[in-house]
Amino acid sequence: MMRILVRYHGLLREKTGLSNDTFEFQSAAPTVSDLLKSFMERHPLFERLAPSLHVAVSDEIVRSGHVLRQDDVVDLMPPYGGG
Repeated sequence: MMRILVRYHGLLREKTGLSNDTFEFQSAAPTVSDLLKSFMERHPLFERLAPSLHVAVSDEIVRSGHVLRQDDVVDLMPPYGGG
């Protein structure tokens, strides 16, 4: 079993009421896509934001196919705003 710590930022933190959460995977090589699927199952109100969420591992933005490793700390961030 693999455990991944996810830190929530911005709107995700506000709406979940959590600053971080832990996800467990049976797979030895879960991907960011797997993590996002688990996140949406746990927090379905963010489903429409899913395509625009940013995911960082070790302070580097990664794509959905990125393979996660045991004890990775993942930052999950809403779309950037500004102007």
